[in-house]
Amino acid sequence: MPEFVNHYGEYDPVKQQMVVTSSRQSLVTSIINVGEFVGALCAFWIGQKLGMRGGLLLACVVVVIGTTLQVADTALGLLITGRLVLGK
Repeated sequence: MPEFVNHYGEYDPVKQQMVVTSSRQSLVTSIINVGEFVGALCAFWIGQKLGMRGGLLLACVVVVIGTTLQVADTALGLLITGRLVLGK
């Protein structure tokens, strides 16, 4: 956790240390739900176009891409993008 706070946190002059604000924590943890919502909306269309097997293969590819984006991130925006893609 200290590495996460140092990488994504902000310096708080009152506490004189790096902290992750509650709004940033909320964004990082809840953005995956937005991806899940979009994925649920697209699931029927994808299932109709690609079938069950194609849909599962596409889902696996999207999960790998989302995980790769999260692991290879260098900024908060890429972490959020990876979580959004992972949710789909």
